Amino acid sequence: MTHYPFLFISIQVLDGIGAGIFGTLFFVVISDLTRAIGHYNLALGASGACWGLSAALRNGVAGMVVDSAAYSAAFIFLAGCAVAALLPFCISAPETRAWVMTSSNAARSLSAAAD
Repeated sequence: MTHYPFLFISIQVLDGIGAGIFGTLFFVVISDLTRAIGHYNLALGASGACWGLSAALRNGVAGMVVDSAAYSAAFIFLAGCAVAALLPFCISAPETRAWVMTSSNAARSLSAAAD
């Protein structure tokens, strides 16, 4: 999307940082979701399979859209798919770790920070 080397490298660096953060927090979220019920490996395998399947399908689907329309149409289509997935996620995904700050919890966290 750009011909400027500085901008291109900056985008690539930010993409790498985002992928590193996402890759690290992925295991933490799975751990939080399965803490009470177990089945960490099952959930990790199922979500990894979905992740891999979507990575494989998006290239083929985008290629078909590019062949039938154009690159901009493929970009808009894939962005629409992302928005369509984001909306139900924002509506229905619970917080993985509920934390209510009471006065006793606040006192404990302050004393732990002082130590």
